Amino acid sequence: MKNLLTKNDLEVLQKEINTLKTHIKELRVKLGEAAALSGSFVTKNPEYESIYNQIELTENRLSDYEVFLGNVQTVDLKELSQKTIGPYCLVTTEDENHQTANYYLTYPFITFEEPGTIVASPTSPVGKALIGKKVGETVKVQLPNIERVLKIINIEVRQN
Repeated sequence: MKNLLTKNDLEVLQKEINTLKTHIKELRVKLGEAAALSGSFVTKNPEYESIYNQIELTENRLSDYEVFLGNVQTVDLKELSQKTIGPYCLVTTEDENHQTANYYLTYPFITFEEPGTIVASPTSPVGKALIGKKVGETVKVQLPNIERVLKIINIEVRQN
């Protein structure tokens, strides 16, 4: 399945990738400075280790984003179905205790802030359970400590 992004969010992702690349370059300079100060004992220098770990984490995130970017399809939100859950959907659910919750399906680099709304990635347990479903369907979501049963009561395509 393609990663659906609006043109605006594609630009956000590309800017984030450029920011990460710049950050890695800056960290490598700091790593060199820390190595120079450590002499031949760089592995015993906590600052060196910390910077090295930051580089590794940032490179992993960059790699994930570049892989994601390689499978992107740009969309206009008007083209997305209000009937089937996918990215950019605000989904209202009801659990077995008749408590409602709102989930917004989006990607980690996209911000969405609406009070009372839980942001979920399409690859999260909730996102995986909801993707492709329709109003009236029931899904089981396996969370670390509990399995939840959610009934889908509304789907709305929304811009972040």
